[in-house]
Amino acid sequence: MTTRSTLSRVSDPPATRHRRQLVVGVLLVLAAVLFDPLRGRPITLGAARTIIVIVGLFTIVLALAAGRPKLRRATVALLALSTIGYKCLLALEGVLALEGVLALVAPPAATRLPLAGFQGRTIEDPIVGFRSAPSWVGVHDDGIVYVEYHHNSRGDRDDEVPVAAATRRVLLLGDSFAYGQALPIEATIQARIEARSAGSVDAYSPGVSGFAAIHSLRRFEQSEWWRGEPSSDRAHEREHE
Repeated sequence: MTTRSTLSRVSDPPATRHRRQLVVGVLLVLAAVLFDPLRGRPITLGAARTIIVIVGLFTIVLALAAGRPKLRRATVALLALSTIGYKCLLALEGVLALEGVLALVAPPAATRLPLAGFQGRTIEDPIVGFRSAPSWVGVHDDGIVYVEYHHNSRGDRDDEVPVAAATRRVLLLGDSFAYGQALPIEATIQARIEARSAGSVDAYSPGVSGFAAIHSLRRFEQSEWWRGEPSSDRAHEREHE
């Protein structure tokens, strides 16, 4: 079996291999570009599909450069430089992660998020440093996951009003896990708690992607939700009695 496959590769004409390579490159580019139109949405290349397009274009160039050694070497060199540049960006991201340590001293202001659907999601805050923008609506679309985000008037990704039948309240603090990054609202932690409790627990999350412990603490001190309305607190006390 191995001998047969080896002979097949040896006898495979170079022109056939180049044509196959060209077809693969074209299919990669078309799949990435047509992903949104086939779903009835405008083209928005996320990070994953951008990489697919780049790989497809390099594959096409390599196929067309068959018999042209200089062009093939230039293409391979360009691909190597692109890979090195990508690794440098990852290293830079690791360095920037150290800002989390500095946040213990002074929380940073709002950051600009890379995806177009995230623009305006956070605002600067003199106490917390930054937090989610009130009444904001946006989309997470990285080419693989498509999720709509909705913030309430407090700037949190949660319900505007408390769960009417709830007899217990739970406040969730944290970063993207508490926010529900890349998750539909029904899959977030607070929604799952409320669903599993059949509405007897009102779970609320003021979490924000990128929050460190100091951000969560200051947002907790700032938030009015956990204090509750006096009337609702008395109603809860009567129900427990």
